[in-house]
Amino acid sequence: IPRAPGVEARLVRVGLAGRFFDELLSGLPSVLMPTIRATLGLSLTQVGLLEQALYYVAAVVEPGFALLIDIGRRPWLMAFGAAGIGLAVITMGLAGGLGMLLAGYALYGLCSGPLTHTADVVLVEAHPEAPDRIFARATAIDTLGALLAPLSVALVFWLGWSWRGLMVGAGALGLLYALAILGTRFPAPRPVDAPAATLDRDPSPDRDAEPKHAASAGPSDPARGRRRGRLRATLATFRANLGSVLSDPAARRWLVFLFLLELIEAPGRFQAVWLSEAAGMGQGLVGAYRVVEMLATFLALIALDRGLGGADRLTLLRRASWLLLLLYPAWLLTPGLAARFLLGAPLAFLMALYWPIGRAQAIASVPGRAGALTALTALYSLLPSSLGLGWLGDRIGLTPSLLGVYGLSMLGMLLALAWMGRTGGDGHPAQPVDLAAPGA
Repeated sequence: IPRAPGVEARLVRVGLAGRFFDELLSGLPSVLMPTIRATLGLSLTQVGLLEQALYYVAAVVEPGFALLIDIGRRPWLMAFGAAGIGLAVITMGLAGGLGMLLAGYALYGLCSGPLTHTADVVLVEAHPEAPDRIFARATAIDTLGALLAPLSVALVFWLGWSWRGLMVGAGALGLLYALAILGTRFPAPRPVDAPAATLDRDPSPDRDAEPKHAASAGPSDPARGRRRGRLRATLATFRANLGSVLSDPAARRWLVFLFLLELIEAPGRFQAVWLSEAAGMGQGLVGAYRVVEMLATFLALIALDRGLGGADRLTLLRRASWLLLLLYPAWLLTPGLAARFLLGAPLAFLMALYWPIGRAQAIASVPGRAGALTALTALYSLLPSSLGLGWLGDRIGLTPSLLGVYGLSMLGMLLALAWMGRTGGDGHPAQPVDLAAPGA
């Protein structure tokens, strides 16, 4: 995939590793949740509380972190995120009760966004001619991380090793990745389409007003006036970027798409618990199931990277949505372990198509303001979907809860895709790509 001028291959590798490490480290507690729940005696509501704590912390801090993406600070944002998620998983691995486990989830919520969202923007801006292709490839690579997590869990349980040691060791890898980020050269953020002040381009954005700021601060502290001017210019940039995103019709369409995807993915957070308790799988078999699921996801992303037959994006997503509306109830309700694997593979294949298309198109719709768009999508975490689903599962059962939430959310997605098609949604064919192309 051709890169933008001045973009080094090391930067692309570091960017691709962002979601790889996020998927690896977040996948471990997700797959291990049946064991964690049994060890610590957690209810479904408490399981939902853990996920909700992660998302609520993220909703509070990610908008601010995301806005910083547009004005620079990218190496430090990514390094902070990588080190933080590493420490979070170490904390989870050492937890002896709900309190420490909750702290680990909250720390993960604090640090995941600065790593993954910054990596997303870096990759898309580094490949402006093919945002879908690089994002499909990035998602394929992070799927390897998602594959490695359940594979590691299955291996550890079959060998009789410590699951806590696995989490501590994986967390240490996050700390090493943070050091690699700090050793990488990052280019300046991509310029926006309309003039907007940024700290990277002008450390004193309002030069004409600077003497006035300094004078108001007093002759004894001219630096205070400069700091105030810089802060005002930064806040003005944030407001302008947010307004630009919200006023863009294409960005609004993809914001709606990503909101519905957030709802559709909520039942997946209870998948490991459901497989263990409703489907009767042991922890090792849950890990094996997730390996099969991740392999199907990986194949889907390779197909998407290759163009998936040249189908336009909205048509592809509509077809996938109708199939998923039929497959998910069948996966939940058909008895037998074999049905889990046979139906779970195509289910994972189809679900894998949504995120790379939606995220890449959303970022590409507002060049230079992807951080502002990310700040808005971070607010979706305020919806108490995990906590509500856990509470509902404790009262009416997990299976009907998952079925109801997924079905209603997917119907909403179908309506949204129809609306996007009528109001000018993207219909360009996905472009094929050679995975072995030079410069990729």
